[in-house]
Amino acid sequence: MAVATLSSIVSQAFVAFHRAGFTLAQGLIFSLLKLILAAEFASAFKVFGIFASWGIAAAVGLGLSLLVFLPQLLPGYRPLPCLRLRLSPASSPQPPNPDPRRAYTFSLRQLHEQHPLEPSHLALALDGLTCPNR
Repeated sequence: MAVATLSSIVSQAFVAFHRAGFTLAQGLIFSLLKLILAAEFASAFKVFGIFASWGIAAAVGLGLSLLVFLPQLLPGYRPLPCLRLRLSPASSPQPPNPDPRRAYTFSLRQLHEQHPLEPSHLALALDGLTCPNR
């Protein structure tokens, strides 16, 4: 479910930047891989193979979107996996990231400053794809 949600968000980012070709490529990769894997997995794993083929294809499509398509769309974007553990209350302020090369944080404000969009496109929410404070 999380992969489908993230795929939808990334797909909407492509549309907002008027690069819907990336959305087509993401969907094409997902669909073709889903069909190929379903044919292979269904014979070996029966019903589970069909669900597994969907999940694997969705994860591969999302991975390619994050690693290949988004960096072409946003120069300087690098997806960095992170795990943020805090023992302090959530309301405590975080210090700003002093070194922008360590992690690229993508926020709606930065998006609007770099690429002014129409108000209808501002529903795009990609805050926190990488952890800003490491």
